Amino acid sequence: MAGLLLAALLPASALAQSGLGDIVYTVATTTKDSTSRDWAFILWQATTPSLVSGRSFAIYAKPGFPSNAAPYTRLSVAALQTDARSIEPLLRRAENVGEDSAQLGDDMMQLFASLMPTNTISRADQLSAVIRGSLVDEAHFRNLVLLARNHPGVALCLGMADAQMVTPGVTTFEIRNFDPAANRDVAVVGRVTVDTANPTVLPRPGPPVLVPETTAQGDINLKFRWGTPDALRRLGLLQFGYNLWRVQKNYAVAQGWHVTPPTPALLTNRWLATTNIAVRRVNRLPIINAKVFTVAEAANLTPPAGDTNTLFIADDDGRFLPGYVNYGFTNGAQFYYFVTARDVLAHDGLVSTGLLATVCDRLPPQVPVQLKVINDYSYNTVLKTQFQSLRVYWNQNTNTTDRVTNYWVYRWTNMNEINLKSGNISNNLIAVVPHVAGSKQNSYLDNGPTAPKTASDLGKTFWYTVRAGDSGACGQNLSGNSGPAFGVLRDRVGPAAGNGFIDINCTKPRVDYWKAYLIPLDRGTTNYEFVVECTRRHRQIAWAEFSVLQTIYVPGVGLTVESNFLGRRFYSPGNTLVDVKWAYPLRTEFSSSIFYCRAGMYDGKVSPWTNSPPVPSTGIALPDSKSELHVAFLARGQSERTIVRGPNQGHDECRSHDSGDPGDGSRPPIIISIQPTPTSREWKLYRRVDNGPLSLICQGEITNILAILNCFDDSMPANAGTLCYFFQLFDEHGNPSALTKLGCVEVGSSTDLPTPLLSPITSVGNTNNPGMNLLWFCPPYGLERFEVWIGALPTAPGNGLSALLAQTTNAATSLTFTNDGTNATFNFYVYHTPKVGPSFGNGGAQFLIPANISMGKTYAVFVKAVGSDGTPGEPSNFETFVWNPTNTPGPQVPWPARGLPPTNANFGTVAAFLSPTNSSALLNGPEYEVGVAIGLGSITSSRISTQKKPQSVGGEFDPNSLVLTNAYGDRLLPVAMYRYQVVNTNYPTVSGDVVQVSPLMENIAYEQQTGPSATSTLHDPFITLTRLQISDLVSLAYLWLVDTQPIVSGASYRYVLVRFKPNREIDQVITSNEVYVP
Repeated sequence: MAGLLLAALLPASALAQSGLGDIVYTVATTTKDSTSRDWAFILWQATTPSLVSGRSFAIYAKPGFPSNAAPYTRLSVAALQTDARSIEPLLRRAENVGEDSAQLGDDMMQLFASLMPTNTISRADQLSAVIRGSLVDEAHFRNLVLLARNHPGVALCLGMADAQMVTPGVTTFEIRNFDPAANRDVAVVGRVTVDTANPTVLPRPGPPVLVPETTAQGDINLKFRWGTPDALRRLGLLQFGYNLWRVQKNYAVAQGWHVTPPTPALLTNRWLATTNIAVRRVNRLPIINAKVFTVAEAANLTPPAGDTNTLFIADDDGRFLPGYVNYGFTNGAQFYYFVTARDVLAHDGLVSTGLLATVCDRLPPQVPVQLKVINDYSYNTVLKTQFQSLRVYWNQNTNTTDRVTNYWVYRWTNMNEINLKSGNISNNLIAVVPHVAGSKQNSYLDNGPTAPKTASDLGKTFWYTVRAGDSGACGQNLSGNSGPAFGVLRDRVGPAAGNGFIDINCTKPRVDYWKAYLIPLDRGTTNYEFVVECTRRHRQIAWAEFSVLQTIYVPGVGLTVESNFLGRRFYSPGNTLVDVKWAYPLRTEFSSSIFYCRAGMYDGKVSPWTNSPPVPSTGIALPDSKSELHVAFLARGQSERTIVRGPNQGHDECRSHDSGDPGDGSRPPIIISIQPTPTSREWKLYRRVDNGPLSLICQGEITNILAILNCFDDSMPANAGTLCYFFQLFDEHGNPSALTKLGCVEVGSSTDLPTPLLSPITSVGNTNNPGMNLLWFCPPYGLERFEVWIGALPTAPGNGLSALLAQTTNAATSLTFTNDGTNATFNFYVYHTPKVGPSFGNGGAQFLIPANISMGKTYAVFVKAVGSDGTPGEPSNFETFVWNPTNTPGPQVPWPARGLPPTNANFGTVAAFLSPTNSSALLNGPEYEVGVAIGLGSITSSRISTQKKPQSVGGEFDPNSLVLTNAYGDRLLPVAMYRYQVVNTNYPTVSGDVVQVSPLMENIAYEQQTGPSATSTLHDPFITLTRLQISDLVSLAYLWLVDTQPIVSGASYRYVLVRFKPNREIDQVITSNEVYVP
């Protein structure tokens, strides 16, 4: 029962001002202790705590109802207690009405940790500290009053409640304001009647209402509220909070609770049965409703009238507390929830009807990753049609704690559309794809009715995103959109093949008339004598031939014209001039002669005929009887750009490119020109050397299809070969045209072919079977075979000389050479050796051919190296041979045994690749060559020329002064340089041959001019000077002993300097570092 009285504690003026707002209410209820004794608990509180705080109250009681005439008897006086000695008995008294001492300690620690000195003191001392601390802090005091509503012992200590043991039946209590000083009652502030036989039980609240939460905040938790019926509101002064109960669905149905709620006692008993996990109280502390709803208001969740936000409690099963054990509070689990109102002694009122609620997974799965879009292309060979669609790939979610069941695929036309429309999960959805168990990746082929089509959407960009959907019990949770990926339907037809041509540097022979001059004779003659001569200025000029056109006037007969071919002459090794003699008798009739000359090159090109002025003519007189007239021509190689393939076809005889230095330090490139076609946007040019793979040498963007595209290829292979060029065009989608072959060009070796060294010919066999051994030495790099030129007197050498010699169809060539100081003329025939390799040669630089000969003949032989393009090199030395019996070999006399030269050299040196394009000044030489440093020092001069040979230094400079010395003061010279190839990735197998690449170097050849413009010129062909300029007058200089023999691009070499003593015995061997040839 409860009673209210207007607060007689205020003056009348204050009461008038406050109206009914300031009141003190008194409530009471009964309970039984552990021994079944009846106790009454009386509680008085005010709307404002200050109305009752600091006051004393006397508690009176009488049996029966208030109308009973029996007098009231004072039972106790209640007042605020701060002394622990007074608090402890009150706490023990409160245990009779249900005080939980352990829970009180925990609650005080939670609310008033800052006021409690330590939790090791007694509970009375703890509460004493809390009360004393709250008296000076209004916020703490309000919390203390709230704590008193849940703990009767605190209310007793605050002087706001009393607990009295009563006799069975009806008892009326009266609460009076008491003045301790005067020991008298001031006023009655409350009156209440209790009946132990009929304790007040709070009515049932409205049923729980599930407040929906579809966001991630509702993940594995349920939010509730409920309404308060009028009956419960009328007893609201006796109530303090609510309890929320959770019962497993199967258990509730089995007990019938889903139809008829259990009694409070039964519900509490089932909860207290610790082995029964089916019944759980959700809250630990009383649930205080933040807002009072009617039953209808609580159930209304529809805005705007309905409140969609207010909730009283969220049930998460306490899964974030330490020691949590989950007994089935998982996604999809179902429970019945019940609510009870609590009175001031924590007794549960009647149980509400139940609400069936489902636990929901509200967390979206992880966003799919590794999204990509590819073109799915297929071709029907029967229908001759192509099909192209966009396929979306993504990595599946494999998180087993949040199982994904499907994926939602979206298509967008741009990024802005994603931002604008992705709020609605149905916008732009094109497919829902099931999860594939056991697979890392999933995909979707976008080929439906609304999918992009090749007929209308080629080149358009489409964006795709994917969401993952899980198996949420209350509806599927979708992840956010994945990172977008785009795809484009491409036009798969490339552009048409283009056209092009190759522009090469073609070297052709050219003959120019030079001059005519008279040479006195040391004899008389009766003829007009002429010498027609041709001087070659290019070593590829192989021969010159001459003719004459003579016009004679015979009186009475008239003019007679005669043409005479005077002959072809080949240039002998080392010779730059060939000539023929021609004469006709001295006569009185008029005659005029015009001489003609043309020249041929080793590669077969022939110049046009060039004629001299008529003889006689202005400035040219006929010779007399004591002189001969020399008519001189000059033959040279002339370079000109020639198109060998394309719209303007070049000359057939010129399909080889000459990359030789024209004299200005440059190397003429091969220029490849390409004409693109419509829709082409990129081009690539490839080169193939001989039968090797295609290599990309040029590429670029096409911005104007009317412009010619050019590629300058100046990177020639080290050895002669055939270069074939191919090009391909690409459209904006990367579709290629057909690979178009432009044509092929022959190129010679980027270095001169080596010149063979022919050894003296030796005799083999006997008089019945005579023979000769042809032995020569030549580095094999860049060679295909050799030409062996053999002449014989008095008759031709004939066929069948050797199985290793194949005679060509060339006619005999007459050559004159000097032999032991006398000129000898032979008709030479050309023979070809097998290709250099396993079948010919010793694997190194030595070549031997045994040949059959005829007795009584004199043979003359020289050898030429032939490159892979068929162009021969310079001829070797001439050797003549007449067979003689060989001497009987004598006993072998062993050479005296000597120790090997020392390798612990006391000279140090370094080898490097020198080139005109090297960025390092000290490695920047006038030619592409390998050098070994043999000198180092400074040069003082402002005039130093090192970029072109011959190199020079202004002033008096001796290059020998730079030669290295060791710690003993010995000069490095004399030395000879050798090399051998070492293994690298380009050449995993090498021959191991050691090749001498320099003569014995004792001094450095130079010329010094004196005078005001003194200049020192370096003439030594085996020495190169490089320098690093330190100042205007001082430079740091290196002297390099250079390798003049051919080297192979991509190969690595190691160099060895062999130093000799004054007696020409080997002193030491100095080994360099490895050098890579680019």
